[in-house]
Amino acid sequence: MKKKKTDQKKYLTLNRINVNAGVISWYISELVKLVKIMSKTYEQKILALYDKKESKEQLKEIKYATDDSIGSQSRILLNKLNKTYQEYYDKKGKKTSEGMLARVEKSLKKSMELSFYAFVAKLDKSNYIGSEIVKKLVSQFSPEVLSDKQKFLKAFSLKTKLYSEVSNNIKKTTIMNNVELIKSIQQQYHREISQSIYDSIINGRPQNELVKLIREAGNKTVRRARLIARDQVNKAHSVLYMQELKQNGITKAKWVHIGGGKTDRKTHIAKAPNGLNGAIFDLTKGIYDPTVDKFIQPAELPFCRCISVPVVEV
Repeated sequence: MKKKKTDQKKYLTLNRINVNAGVISWYISELVKLVKIMSKTYEQKILALYDKKESKEQLKEIKYATDDSIGSQSRILLNKLNKTYQEYYDKKGKKTSEGMLARVEKSLKKSMELSFYAFVAKLDKSNYIGSEIVKKLVSQFSPEVLSDKQKFLKAFSLKTKLYSEVSNNIKKTTIMNNVELIKSIQQQYHREISQSIYDSIINGRPQNELVKLIREAGNKTVRRARLIARDQVNKAHSVLYMQELKQNGITKAKWVHIGGGKTDRKTHIAKAPNGLNGAIFDLTKGIYDPTVDKFIQPAELPFCRCISVPVVEV
């Protein structure tokens, strides 16, 4: 018995544009640098405070709980450090976030121009020119421009400026979110250090244990900064890429799972139609993920590294 044919839609795929590894590396380096500057200062200032009370040899055995003044002096020092680094991270966070976004945007626009040109050049040699969406895409450029790569790239670049207001709003929101995340790195580190000091005072822990706790908190914060940096570059790439596609008339994409993240979600790994991997979805709507019970975009969920590959229905 012959299988019944299903009415399946056909799609042309644009070149896949991956997240720029160089931008990820740069952003990780910048955030780790912020953490190391902060953690080094915290360690030096805290140990200097205790060194004033006793010699280093005596501090190895001292019971902090027996010294009432050390608690109040610690609180004064921690408040001062917190204020200093809140201001520092606020200032550096904005500058670093803007630098990251500018790099993502520059890399993405260049790749998008070349991808779109390769796609249009392929259309000239295909039988898909009858497609309404293809007609719409090609009609944005004159035949003279379509036949000349340099003219096409220039025209493509100028055309994107028409959507600068929408893009600017997206960029402002992305920068704001990144600044808040960078500031949260400092806030969480400060809470951990404060807890370690108060715990040492209450339980009478020796200095060498406090040093160990301070350094562990620093290493933990470096790891968190790395995760945040990679995640936020992925998110910035995804949101700017979707905007670039939509403003060029492309409204659909294929979900592609990229492994190696902190968490590989089962629905993102599984192939369509049972999972999201390989599924075609509407860029304006996203795709339904039953795990979180909502429509999402690639890289939207925490530490998701999945990407969109643009497609055109023919």
